[in-house]
Amino acid sequence: MRSWRLATAVVLASIAAAAAVYAPTLSHGFRYDDYFLFRPWSVQELVGVWTATWDPTGISVPFYRPLTSWWYAASFWALGVNAQALHAVSLAIHTACAVMVYAFLRRESLPPLTCGFGAALYAVHPSLVYAQAAWLTNQMHLLASLGVLASLLVWQRLRARPAAAWWVLVPLSAAVFLIKEDTVMLLPVLAVLTGLRRWWRERDVGPALLLLAVVALAIPAILIVSRRLLLGEIGGYGLPSATGAWDLYVRGLRSVLRILPSSRPWQDAAGACATAALVLLPLAAMAWRRTARGVYVGTSGLVLTLGFNLPFTLVSKVEQYHLLALGGVILIAGVADALWAALASRWGKTLLVGAFGFTLVSFGGLARHIAGDFEPCHPIMLDTDQLAKGWWLVPDEIEDFIDRKADDCRAGRPPGRLTDLPRITWGVYDVETDADAGVTFRWTTGQVTWLLGATTREVRVTLRDPRAHPGAPQHVAIVSGGVRREVVLTSGEWQDLSVPVQDRLAWLRGMARADLTVRRTFVPRDVDPASSDARRLGVQIHAEPR
Repeated sequence: MRSWRLATAVVLASIAAAAAVYAPTLSHGFRYDDYFLFRPWSVQELVGVWTATWDPTGISVPFYRPLTSWWYAASFWALGVNAQALHAVSLAIHTACAVMVYAFLRRESLPPLTCGFGAALYAVHPSLVYAQAAWLTNQMHLLASLGVLASLLVWQRLRARPAAAWWVLVPLSAAVFLIKEDTVMLLPVLAVLTGLRRWWRERDVGPALLLLAVVALAIPAILIVSRRLLLGEIGGYGLPSATGAWDLYVRGLRSVLRILPSSRPWQDAAGACATAALVLLPLAAMAWRRTARGVYVGTSGLVLTLGFNLPFTLVSKVEQYHLLALGGVILIAGVADALWAALASRWGKTLLVGAFGFTLVSFGGLARHIAGDFEPCHPIMLDTDQLAKGWWLVPDEIEDFIDRKADDCRAGRPPGRLTDLPRITWGVYDVETDADAGVTFRWTTGQVTWLLGATTREVRVTLRDPRAHPGAPQHVAIVSGGVRREVVLTSGEWQDLSVPVQDRLAWLRGMARADLTVRRTFVPRDVDPASSDARRLGVQIHAEPR
């Protein structure tokens, strides 16, 4: 019963710590990458990401992250553009990671106090604001952190068993790699942690280190080569010079292990606490017998940070430091435990508890200030929003929303939310006009998705396929919830199609959803060699949600 009470207390404390920093983000909206990643994904796109880049639109740099693409698609299917719900998901996963940090530290035999301190510190670590907790795009980093923490917990269970029992870590590491490629260091890091544990003369290390090292290097090599073959290019941001790679490596360490450069409120205090832990780690090692457990755990955290920082010799940005921060938290928790063991007096322990509290307050204060960068009217948000307006995939309604949002912010009015819009349309090109029929229309891409406001009761579409004839009919369907309407076009004449809006998930998405699908599409330049039009076209439509 006591363990359940303790676990409940840790969960509640982690939720409280995360909420203290991130509760305001629940009212924040999208940030520029979010506008093109949280969208309807076609079946062809979701199949294609397994053999090509994660972003079939070509907007983003080529990477191989098929599970991340599937996550964005699933998130949009369930929540649409309900930013409040999406931020709540981020907060829930971030809190779950903090609880898993507690579980990892407890399995390393640290006392509940320092384990709870580590979990709370993870919840408020300033490096995690951009990296995973406040930016919806970086839910991929939340998933990667979950996968790495799960792998660490599995490793703790397996490390006393023979090498044959460790096979489960191979698919785990591959799955995490399919979320984010910088997790390629997972198996090498686990191998180093295993060697560290054996060097520490622990008796629960089963497999031969040489075999483990070979596997830990072979699996990442296979993953990297496979990625290269599937992408057909190196992908990413290219290769820096040796000097540039070292500078990038040091940048990541300074940012996480010392919270530098200092430029915000609470940053000097947070940096002092982080730097103190780094300095105290070797000093604690001098009092070996009393502090050995904490020194071992702190060194393990340092191994995590140093190892997971290696991929950032290619490119190093604050929004990528999620795994470095995990190592930094474990390092500080280990040092905290070593100090707790070294200080025997009641007064010394009281002062140390005060230091724990000051560290949490300084980290949390800095993290909350950084989270303010994501407020809807913050200049950074307004500037980066403009980038989304240059991407063809972003619907016109969202581009108009971005402009109105900027006007509202300049006028001192609270900006609206995407879910307040009467409709948002994905899968159509620019407006054209049929002069003969007097109809304005848009070509579809073959799949059209509408998110519709609460007052919409019906989607009515006027449509045609200029290329349709009895020998080559065009099939078009509209679906909303469990209602489906179909029409077969056998000529180039305009026809009507409508469907009542009955979306059972509208309460969750904040808007109702309707989808139009076209059976046959074509690319003009494939039909006419003289054409330079590379768009994939389906049918012409004029939509009137009512």
